[in-house]
Amino acid sequence: MSIHDRLEKAGDYNLETCEIVSYRLAENNLPRTVDIKLITGSIELTENIFDSCMIGKLQVYDSQDVRTILPITGMDKLNLKFETPGMNGVNFTEDSGKQFHIYKIEQVNQDPNNQRSQGYDIYFTSKEFYYNFLTKVSRAYTGPIEVAIEDILRNKRYLNSTRSLTYEPTKTNAKYVIPSLRPFDAIKFLSTQSISQKYNNAGYVFYETPAGYFFRSLESMYAMNGTVGRPHKFEYFYQISNAGTDVQKEMHSVIKYHLGKPVNTLENMDSGMYANKLTVHDAFNKTLKTHTFDYYKTFGDYFHAETEAGNKTYVKQVLPYVPFDDTDKDVSQFADSKTMVVTETSKVHNRYEFTPTKDTLPIMISQRQSLFNNILSLQVHGNSLLGAGDMISFDLPLMRPVGDGEKQQSNPYISGRYLITSIKHTISADTGKYQMSLKCSKDAVKEGYIAETVPYQSKKEEPNAYDIYEEDERMLGNVTVNPVDYT
Repeated sequence: MSIHDRLEKAGDYNLETCEIVSYRLAENNLPRTVDIKLITGSIELTENIFDSCMIGKLQVYDSQDVRTILPITGMDKLNLKFETPGMNGVNFTEDSGKQFHIYKIEQVNQDPNNQRSQGYDIYFTSKEFYYNFLTKVSRAYTGPIEVAIEDILRNKRYLNSTRSLTYEPTKTNAKYVIPSLRPFDAIKFLSTQSISQKYNNAGYVFYETPAGYFFRSLESMYAMNGTVGRPHKFEYFYQISNAGTDVQKEMHSVIKYHLGKPVNTLENMDSGMYANKLTVHDAFNKTLKTHTFDYYKTFGDYFHAETEAGNKTYVKQVLPYVPFDDTDKDVSQFADSKTMVVTETSKVHNRYEFTPTKDTLPIMISQRQSLFNNILSLQVHGNSLLGAGDMISFDLPLMRPVGDGEKQQSNPYISGRYLITSIKHTISADTGKYQMSLKCSKDAVKEGYIAETVPYQSKKEEPNAYDIYEEDERMLGNVTVNPVDYT
């Protein structure tokens, strides 16, 4: 069945459930429940691969004073279920075994359109976020890191979650001691120590979508099974003229786009994306070892957003391979641009293989910053099949005049495959539309920059240094000083 068969128009949605579940009981000894669909002006729900939980906001116009009569205290739950017609969507209800928890109310004001009504915002999040502020993890874990992640997620002493967990196996058999950290902080620490079994990456992310929790590397989002590039889940294009009324074209059309920072070389240098130096101090052996990272030399060892059919090519870096000024060096050869020092103690736990910092930190810094190098924001029609961590493709035409019969060409550096890092779902009762704000990133370009060595040309000055006192004496020699007459 096609999208056209399921949708009458782009932006349609089914809001099946939107109700507040009180901490108080009704006469039937069941929790008091109030349906607020008709008084909800808008719904926002955000998922992000760098956030541990989803968060959301309801804008409510309340003429029944539900906030006081129920009342809403911050110990209440929210049943929320919506979807693009005919597709899977968001289902956080009692029937699904999971509910959102309300944690804050803000902006209580008189409704400008109704003197007998109040307007306010209700904020909600996942149950696990509540548990995160109620407890801390103080214990040691032995073995694969994903085992520790699942224990923190499932253990009733910690997050007490029943949500599904999709994880990427790690290759580390280690022993880690968690020193009284909040559960999500403990997971974040363990994520930085993780190395994949099938990819040459470093560092994992832990995040939540309507489908459940995910613990995986960035590289696993770009590729599948460690062998081939991951197919994009949906295609978007920016059409200069109106997309028309065809629902399929509308669903694939971008309402508007924004490029955050297509180029910021100074930030990339400072972060250590191109080059960095790590000094490891071994307190047991009393040694210092230095490790350097080179962006160009390692680029082909990893999968990237533009990887196709497992071809790890060197031609799609976000920076052309050219010498920097007249130094005859490229930017990846300046390791001192980012220096780090860590202390590791060997031979303390001989039974366990620890994750060496040299195998995680340098590449993790580069991979994360590469992801932030090309940020694309898209406003699109609601599509509840998409989630944070999915791949999409985006086609942007070159912004230049096109002659008669001439085909509009795509921008070779902006167009291409992107990773969705965050999605904000927005349902508006005023407009009757469901839209999404996608924040997308990619660590490579679709068409590689040409690597050319351009002869350095400059009108060279002879380097000089001047003694300021000598300069002052020279200037004074040309100045006639007249005595001051005080009479």
